[in-house]
Parts: sequence; structure tokens; C-alpha cells
Amino acid sequence: MYRVLVVDDESIERKGIISLIKKYKYPMMTFEAENGKKALDIIDKQDIHILITDIRMPIMDGIELIEHIRKKDKDIIIIINSAYSEFQYAKTAVKMQVFNYILKPINVKEFHSVMSEVIHHYKKIKNEKKNKEILQNKVLLYEKNNVLFDLLNKSVVTDKLRERAVELGFNNCIFYLALMDTNNRFLEDHHRFFSSIIEEDFSGTCFYLNINEYQSVVIIKSDKILSKKTLINTGEKLIEKTKKVYHKDLFLIFSNPIVKINDLYEEYISLEELLDYKFFTDKGSVLINQEEYITGNNIPVIIDAMLKRIYEYIEYGEFESVLKSVNLLMNTIENTSGLSSIYVKHIFLDIMDRIYKKTITYDCVDINENMKKIMQFNNMKQLNAYVLKTIDNVVLSYRRSHQEKASGKKVIDDVLSIIRREYSEDIGLEYIANQVCLSPNYLSYIFKKTMGESIIKYISKFRLEKSEELLKDTNMKINDISKAVGFSNCTYFVTVFKNQYGLTPAKYRKQLTNAHSKLV
Repeated sequence: MYRVLVVDDESIERKGIISLIKKYKYPMMTFEAENGKKALDIIDKQDIHILITDIRMPIMDGIELIEHIRKKDKDIIIIINSAYSEFQYAKTAVKMQVFNYILKPINVKEFHSVMSEVIHHYKKIKNEKKNKEILQNKVLLYEKNNVLFDLLNKSVVTDKLRERAVELGFNNCIFYLALMDTNNRFLEDHHRFFSSIIEEDFSGTCFYLNINEYQSVVIIKSDKILSKKTLINTGEKLIEKTKKVYHKDLFLIFSNPIVKINDLYEEYISLEELLDYKFFTDKGSVLINQEEYITGNNIPVIIDAMLKRIYEYIEYGEFESVLKSVNLLMNTIENTSGLSSIYVKHIFLDIMDRIYKKTITYDCVDINENMKKIMQFNNMKQLNAYVLKTIDNVVLSYRRSHQEKASGKKVIDDVLSIIRREYSEDIGLEYIANQVCLSPNYLSYIFKKTMGESIIKYISKFRLEKSEELLKDTNMKINDISKAVGFSNCTYFVTVFKNQYGLTPAKYRKQLTNAHSKLV
């Protein structure tokens, strides 16, 4: 419904125009004023879309009215309703961005033609404005994504990066990071789902950033410190709704409150390290940095799951994994209340007993001595230090006379072969894990331990390397290259490529072409 203001000092003229608008059922709501001053009062109170005004009026004429409107940057479509003798005034008004004029007395056919043009023109302007806003929002989002990506991945925040961050609103507030991880490729297409739930609970602004096809980060701006209970409740809601709507398990980690943008990098690194806990659960889970909270399970069940993995590592001689897992187990126990000291001590006695047996260094005196010492410790710090040192010594002694099993290397070689052979297909952690007959969490763990990065990051980097070759050696379209190397979303491919190489694929290709031309 368009709002139309008719301005004329003659009531009969105003009523005549309004009557025509109603008669021909234009989608318009009408207002009227007898001079320019009263018209401005109405414009200040109402969002007027179309103005039909006479020129000669008392107090404030039509020309002065138009001048006032244009000074206020009003996007009102203006039509002059003028007598023939005042045509020279109308010519002046046209210079002030008047859309059209209608001669008095009004010709119905002419009026209908002008009004039809006005409606068409307004729709066109509205669409152009909407498209411009969409483009501006895309550019702004693209810039925000680049800034956030740099803040999370660069240990040193340069002055230029800090200025860009401040310009985009990343200052004078408290930040929280929410790192989301799944075994399925679907996070990138459902950012509104996750952001809306977080914004609803926290009443703050969220920025969603895809790290790779299986991980995303939500940066939460808050004006206050959020309680642990609030974070936990929101995390549980996200996990529950993700399972209900998409039938996927979500692993979620919330950061500590972050006050300085310089601290985003360190906090993000610590969240990535906490992903190791995903190994011990097959269901959706939520963690808070420094304090563990796993939904849907009680603590003894989680500890049992950890112990099961540790026992598997001992059985297969994966002693580096044993040490790391024992560290995680210790962190879990330290952040858990309600566990008896006897229960905890027996857990570590059992682990050490199994290691002794596996390394064929089992000795009754040793285990009895260990039992005595462990039972005498008064705090976890003493217990942790002793257990880790003892395990390390036993493993070191074992390695001097035995070569540790290399079964993990064979698995990694098989995984790399799958990636190189099938990178263009929809391969992910679950698919590859099935191919090598391992659980996704276990495969993720040993791959990162061996290769120094997650399997998802490795796949993404490999695909980007292949896309670089295609940009250099072929004339394929960017969209076709994206599909050829395994990216289902071209926009996401462009973003990831730019984050890796500093240029979009199109600009990267152009740079290669220019460099080649200079050589020739």
C-alpha cells in the first residue's frame, strides 16, 4: 500500500485527485494538505511515498516544499499538478528531480498513465534498493568473515587488522566463541538455525563463520558475563534441536569470556585442543573451556568410555595415545566433583597394572610399591605427577627393547590414498572411517596425532591445491572447479580459497595470467 500526499490550496482539486485514486482502486492510502507547511508536518509523521502538489499556494508554495523535501534526502516520488500558465515553474521543478507533471484541469487518461508509471517506477526503485542492500550486506558479511578468520588464525593482531575489527564493531564488548563440530557436512548450509537459537538465548549479536565443511564457529557479542548455566542450557538446546531436526550429533565447545580481540586466537586454539574430548563420546556433547560438562551422560559412564579407549591403546601398544588419554582423563576427574579418592586411585592403579603386563615388565614388588605410594597421596597434583612419570619410565624402558607397533601408519597410508583418489566426491570423516574399519572419533584422533592436523583440514587443503592446479592449467569456470575438487557450495569454496591464498580464485587466475604474459 503506497502512501500518497495531495497538496493544493483548492479543496476541490485535492478531493478530485483523491476521488480518482479511489475510483480506479490504486493500492494507495491518501493524505491531504492545503499548503507546503502543512504538507511538511505530515511528511515528518508519515512515511510518504508519492507527493502530488500544486505550485502556487499560500504560506509555502510547491517549489519551496520540494526544496525542503530534497534537503532532507527524502526519496519521495514527486508529481506536479500545475495549470498551463504555470508551466515555466514546472520546468524549474523538473530540475529538482520531479518525476512528472499533470496539467490542470486533469485529464483522466493522462492521470491514469502517470499513476501507472509512478507505481512501476516505485517498484523498480524498491527492487533496486533491496538488491543494493543485499549486495552491501554480502560485502559486509564477506569482510566480517575475513576479519574474523584472521583474528582466529593469526597469533599477532596487527594495527591494520585491529582497525578493521573496530570498524566492523568488534570492540567494547565481551566475546564468546562457540566451536561446533560434526561428522557430517551440513553446518555451512544451516547457519541461521544455529545463530537464531544462540541470539534468542543470549540476547546478543552473533557472527557465524565456517571454518571448514565440518566445523563452524559462532562469535557471540555480549554486554555481560554469561553464566555457566546459561551456556550449558543453550548448548543442550542446540544439541537437542540438531538431533531432532537434522538427525545429526553436534559436538559443541564454549570459550571463556574474551575481553580483548588479541585473545581470540589463544582461546580458539584451546577450543581446538578440547576437540580431543569428542573421542570419548559417540553422542552430542557440550563443553565449556576449563570446565567439562557432557550432556546426556553421567560422569562414571564418561570415565568408563575413556578407560575403554585407554585400554585399547595399551593393547595395541599405542603408548603416545595412552599418555595423552591419561592426561585427558586426569583433567576430567579434576573438574568433576563427587568422586571418591579411593575410586580415582584404583582407576590409575588398574591402568598402570595393564601397562606393566603389556610391556612384560610386570613385577609384584613394583605394583605393590606403586599401590603403597598412590594410596598415600593427598591430592590429585601429586597423583598425576607420579602416574605420568611412572608410565613414561615404563614405556621408555619398553621402547629400548621393542619397536612400537606401526599399525597406525598403515591406516594413515590407506586414508591418504582414499583422499587422493576420491577428493572430488562427497567424502568426510564418517565415510573414510567406514572404509578403513575404524570409528570416526578414533580415526580423527590417530590422523591428527600422525599428520599434525585434523583430517578435515587436510582434505580441505588438498582440495584447494587441486583447485590451484585447475586454475593454472585449464579454462574451467570457477563454479565447475569448485565441484570438480569436491566443494558442494561455490560461495564457500571462494571464501576458503581466499582465506588460504589471499585472493579469490578469479583474481588468483588473473594474477597467474598476467605473470605469464610478462614472461612471454
